[in-house]
Amino acid sequence: MTLLELVPAKPKPHNRLPEGLAELDEALLSAHITTHLVDLCGDQPKDIQVQEKKLVNISAKKLNKMTLNCESMQGKFSFVYLSPEVFLNSLLFTELFSSDAFQAILALIVVDEAHMVYLWGLVASKQSKTLIIFACLEDQAIFWPAYGHIGTRLMATDNIPLLLLFATCRPEAVSAITRSLMLQPSELSMIDGELTRSEIWFICIYMDSTLSLCDDLLRIFAPHTTTPAHLAIPTIIYSGTRNQTFQVMKVVNKAQHTKWHEYNPHNGFIRQYHAVTGDDENEWAIGNFDQVALPVISATMALGLVQNLKRVRCVIQMGQGDPEAIVQMVGCCGRDGNVGLGLLFMERMRKNGKNNLSDFPIGAYQDALAVTQCCLRIALTLDNK
Repeated sequence: MTLLELVPAKPKPHNRLPEGLAELDEALLSAHITTHLVDLCGDQPKDIQVQEKKLVNISAKKLNKMTLNCESMQGKFSFVYLSPEVFLNSLLFTELFSSDAFQAILALIVVDEAHMVYLWGLVASKQSKTLIIFACLEDQAIFWPAYGHIGTRLMATDNIPLLLLFATCRPEAVSAITRSLMLQPSELSMIDGELTRSEIWFICIYMDSTLSLCDDLLRIFAPHTTTPAHLAIPTIIYSGTRNQTFQVMKVVNKAQHTKWHEYNPHNGFIRQYHAVTGDDENEWAIGNFDQVALPVISATMALGLVQNLKRVRCVIQMGQGDPEAIVQMVGCCGRDGNVGLGLLFMERMRKNGKNNLSDFPIGAYQDALAVTQCCLRIALTLDNK
């Protein structure tokens, strides 16, 4: 789903498509975009993907405090990538962004994973303190305090179109982002993409054990004598908290009959990934997972929001959570066209939660996939309309 601000932009001499692209018909243009998306969306982190733009002769620059220079202002780069921290807190970039020379060549501002603007706004406005979802799902809105005011900076332009990219975005989030950007509904255009992917299967499984123990995973993994690491299905197990990722490792090793291997730094079957694990550990886990040396990762939303791993075949979500976050995580499955499986382990009863259809007001959107009595694909589609 895409949110686009329609504001008449002044013609600028430097703003034009690459040579020959405008002459392609609809079929060739679609094939061109699809092919290059496959080339550019690799398993590498985004700073490495900048180098991959050379495959299509697109100049790009990873903008940070060490690489910022006058070449960006002169329009020598087609794309400039930067983090929210640099966008908001860097005095060097603020001077560049507000300069007349840079504004004259700026054609479009694109915000990827734009639903984070909504989450950051909830934290900045202190509304997150009353929402249980922020306690159940850690690492989904970690940010510097200034991130909640990103809307003000996004609108500090001279009629520059703004493109917000969402994998899925609920109406509440769209309304909140619209208010943050101080826009009127008439200034927005919604472009809905067909997100149905037949290569992904969703299965909702009610938990027999408690969420804190995660013993239901014993039904998923076999002993290492039956399924060694090199035969295991590439899997990512998402938990709500960082402590729970370690409990998942314990249960998986128990199922594998490899007791205490969660303490082994050279364990070749399952490793952790969350916001507090070190950079070297996270890099090792992702690198070995990509190189088929590690089949399972126990992670929080810190992994789901920053990585695109085409090798994933199965995504397991432990416990009820935000439907938007679940779709974001399960969407890693089947990136290369092969069948992917999404297993959603749900508690039968959630304390102080909505556990029956009668708990929801008439016309309200369902926040818990566990009580949805229809196909999950249909439920998610309706939830985003």
